[in-house]
Amino acid sequence: MGKTKNRREELKRAWQSFKQRGSADGEVRQEVFESWERCRQLNQTDFHNDKKRWPPADDEKVQKILNQNEILISTAALLLSRIAEMVSDSQYVISLHDRHCYMIDRYFAGNSLVFPQGSFQIGEKWDEAHFGTNAPHLCMKYDKPFLLDGAEHYYEIFHHLSCVAVPIHSEEGEIIGCVSMIGSYSENTSHTLGLVSAVAYLIETQLKLTKTVQTAAASFDTVAEGWVVLNADYTVRRVSPYTGHMLNVKKEELRNLNFAGMFAYEDFKKRLEDGEASFSYPEYDLDIDGRKVRCNVTVAPVKIMNRFVGVVLILREIKDVIRLANKVMGNRSYYCFSDIITEDKEIMAQIKTMKSIAATDCSVLIEGESGVGKELFAHSIHSASRRLSGPFIVVNCASIPQNLVESELFGYEKGAFTGASSNGSPGKFELADGGTIFLDEIGELPLEIQAKLLRVLDNHRVRRIGAKTEHPLDIRVIAATNRHLWDEVEKKNFRGDLYFRINVVKFNIPPLRERRGDVLLLADYFLSNISRKEENIYKQFTEGFRQMIQEYSWPGNVRELQNAVARAFYASRTSLIEAEDLPQEVVSRVLEIRGNGDKASGQGETKLPGAKSGTAYGSENEKAEKPAHCNANYAQTKMQFECESILAAIRMNNGNVTAAGMSLGMSKSTIYRKIKKYGIRLN
Repeated sequence: MGKTKNRREELKRAWQSFKQRGSADGEVRQEVFESWERCRQLNQTDFHNDKKRWPPADDEKVQKILNQNEILISTAALLLSRIAEMVSDSQYVISLHDRHCYMIDRYFAGNSLVFPQGSFQIGEKWDEAHFGTNAPHLCMKYDKPFLLDGAEHYYEIFHHLSCVAVPIHSEEGEIIGCVSMIGSYSENTSHTLGLVSAVAYLIETQLKLTKTVQTAAASFDTVAEGWVVLNADYTVRRVSPYTGHMLNVKKEELRNLNFAGMFAYEDFKKRLEDGEASFSYPEYDLDIDGRKVRCNVTVAPVKIMNRFVGVVLILREIKDVIRLANKVMGNRSYYCFSDIITEDKEIMAQIKTMKSIAATDCSVLIEGESGVGKELFAHSIHSASRRLSGPFIVVNCASIPQNLVESELFGYEKGAFTGASSNGSPGKFELADGGTIFLDEIGELPLEIQAKLLRVLDNHRVRRIGAKTEHPLDIRVIAATNRHLWDEVEKKNFRGDLYFRINVVKFNIPPLRERRGDVLLLADYFLSNISRKEENIYKQFTEGFRQMIQEYSWPGNVRELQNAVARAFYASRTSLIEAEDLPQEVVSRVLEIRGNGDKASGQGETKLPGAKSGTAYGSENEKAEKPAHCNANYAQTKMQFECESILAAIRMNNGNVTAAGMSLGMSKSTIYRKIKKYGIRLN
């Protein structure tokens, strides 16, 4: 006690020395001395008549400050009032300040006569300009707890008091205020500092919890999913607003719904109470007053101290789940009408019609040979429609195994057949909901599937295999075939009623041989694309190359032309792409046609475009004159073309020999036989 008294007397002498000479005799903390200096510079020289320092606060300004600190005030209120009760037999003021030092709340304990009259009013700013050296200001300035004793205060009117202040931080570590405890010089001790520090910590913790709760509440109220919180007895505790929208139930009626009873109750209850972690129902029909609402449901049990206290249900509409699945799988249109390269008047007229019917929902049938680009036109119709933001589902009816066609198109419920997924699966029609389904090669569908497809197209409702109910669909159907579909109807291979259902508007895409003007246009386009892909390796066609591709009939249409240009690009050894760089079957066929033409006209030789005079192939006269070496050269050239064609096709198909053979019109056995014949290495 004597040591404390001596320390206080030493501080008093230091303060008096500073008042008289501006220097302190005795040991004074650096932070305190610097504060005294700042107060002197503020012309605060009147150490005794200080009451004028606390003018009445502006009510409007005070209210604004309180509004800005509403959360801090409400969070700290209970703690501060409890502390005041605990020390009610002493004399203290427990105060709360914001980050600018404004007093925003305070509680008196004991007899307040010990404190200066007119001070401790809500709205006072406890900075050095108004209150001199004080603990609330210093604790926030130096960001640490501060105990200010007696004469350490700049104003003498506070020398009989001790003040403890501890900063309060936000979750991000920023100072948002402080809590202070001011008492008689004789009562404030280091224990007071510990108490105030604990209170500040509790306020910080409560603020973090409040923020977490508010964030969770905001998320709960705004999330675009159905959130339902059930108590331990499965009664409704809270429901998110979106749940009512999703289930089409009024807000006031949601709390009366028996959500747990919508599931297989005993199984649902057992899985939760047996301690199972979160589980889900990928697709579940919730029964809402006789209405079926299909949802994806996640069930999350809530436990406190290892005791089951409730459950959270997260409901998602199946259409939202499917929309996300389509986005991940890339089920969208990739082309529009501007991507169609043509100068053909017939196609341009059809495009004009397509654009006008794209705005409707009518079914479309596209006929045309394989390779003319039917899918490109289907993409473009979807891209020009109001369904652009919806899915674009492509179904190649010819590529689905016959025993899987129904499940692929219409989906199935769990356990519908041996090998079925335990969760069931939506079909292509469900995936297309809100968008367009493109049924390519529709003429390949089995007759029994055609009957089920007709029903779906008639009522726009689909029933999965094994399901008891149908689900409505909002879809547009575009079909395509490389057959003459009406001929298939007459042959009883295709249902007439289905033909008329899909043939609301029909387009027939002419083959490439009937639009010769597009051959060079497309070839240049494909060459430009390959050049960009190969890091700007630019090549150009010779005149002989151009002549040959214009003479060829292109039975594979645009697809075959694209592959031929690619093969020629990679086969050419210079920047000039010659006719000889084309696939062997193209060169052979054109030479054959020319040879037949020359025979008919009486000419005796057929030349490759660009060949030098005297170099001829296929001439009967030449064979007679030079049968040995000339025929050998021709055979060697054909073998070289064929070998290079195979190599280029394998490169283009990333080493897939079967795909390479298909691009060359060869069967799997044929291309492997030729690979062996030419000694081509595949690794």
